[in-house]
Amino acid sequence: MSGWRGRVASHLPSPVWKIAHSAFTVVDQLRTKGARKNLPPLDKSLTIEGIRLETLAHIESILDSAGFKYTREAHLGRTQLQLADATLPSVAPLFVSTGLFSNTHPLASGRLRLSPFAHSLRKNITRAICTQIMDHANTLAEAQNYALNEPIDVVYTWVDSEDPQWKREYAAALEQYGSASPRTASDIVRFQDREELKYSLRSLEMFAPWVNHIYIVTNGQVPGWLDTSNTRVTVVTHKQIFENPEDLPTFNSHAIEANLHRIPGLKEHFLYFNDDVFLADWCTPKTFFTNEGLSKFFESENKVPDDPSVTDLPSNWAAYNIKRMLQDRFNYKVTHKFKHTAHAQRLSTLKRAAKDFRTSLSETSRQKFRQRTDVALPSNLAHHFGAIVGTATSAQINYRYIDISSPRAEIELSRLLLWDQPTIFCLNQVASKKSPAADDELMIKNFLERYFPWKSSAEL
Repeated sequence: MSGWRGRVASHLPSPVWKIAHSAFTVVDQLRTKGARKNLPPLDKSLTIEGIRLETLAHIESILDSAGFKYTREAHLGRTQLQLADATLPSVAPLFVSTGLFSNTHPLASGRLRLSPFAHSLRKNITRAICTQIMDHANTLAEAQNYALNEPIDVVYTWVDSEDPQWKREYAAALEQYGSASPRTASDIVRFQDREELKYSLRSLEMFAPWVNHIYIVTNGQVPGWLDTSNTRVTVVTHKQIFENPEDLPTFNSHAIEANLHRIPGLKEHFLYFNDDVFLADWCTPKTFFTNEGLSKFFESENKVPDDPSVTDLPSNWAAYNIKRMLQDRFNYKVTHKFKHTAHAQRLSTLKRAAKDFRTSLSETSRQKFRQRTDVALPSNLAHHFGAIVGTATSAQINYRYIDISSPRAEIELSRLLLWDQPTIFCLNQVASKKSPAADDELMIKNFLERYFPWKSSAEL
């Protein structure tokens, strides 16, 4: 057996692999077989929006044929159908035998979640593309669950290490500054692009279509697959946001993060994504912000080191530096690091933190590669600072982290594809590994293409 499944099989006991292989086969057959009970076939050539529209049309045709009246309502990026002359229990029998339900007890939540593809997709994807039917009382109750009525932007940072100009600038910086940086800070694996951004944008449109505007921060590069005519996506260059032009070019993600608050037009509430972070289930603004607008942060089980060594990752040093700074200035105790998720931000908090810690952040911005003196603004400092000034609060999220450089990466990806259903996950690579880079790239792309099969509106 070849490919990434063969490599997974080599790590698993035979009985376990037989079960996993059978599950793969069943999923493949269901996805390509077409629909049962006269349901429309699953068309992989459709976009995410196209799948939603096809789902809506199919549900409406069933209601129309039965003579039920309804109105359309837009809610969090999806269309809901509000019944005009009926209740949920009265329409439920129409769909009971069709395979349209995305959950076992469709009325338990006070609304019908329906999709013609519920039988052939994971539950999380089905929830993302389903059409919801609600009666008047439930519609009002649903609306009251989301008191935050502010636009929420998204910011990504991205780089393409195959760009010729980037390569030249990286080689020059490596020769001049590389010896003074931790080895992992300049490892080329930190800058490799496997088109994760494309799939992260798919996850965003699938599971959080309510976001307002997307900013992609680059050193001037534009992904070849990106539709630059999309008015909801803006590419922002480092030159537009760095206060000191002499700090560029930079290969330090902490330095880039230290300047994100200068993105022109960025809204007060926004989410900061690395391109290796993906949504995996339906999210609402409440996933990341309270009804009062406080940003939520998600602490990791991993503790901030009290005395990091020279072999510690720069991210551990940044966490330690912040721990020490906040202890000295506010007598605020930092114990844990943060999960590698989307980071909810308040722009005003970010700007205030940037002002209060200007010296440390300016020093971070000057470093061409990550250094042991760095601080991380939106992914760490802003969360703690927000908790201190009352604009951020600790919360929980269902999360998975997979280190692609780990020998167990293929097994963990298989689990994520077949069984696990987190709200968000990260595919990170801490350092280079011995296996060929082409194998890793194929493994990751195969996984992402299966998990996010439909194009987003950001793609050509």
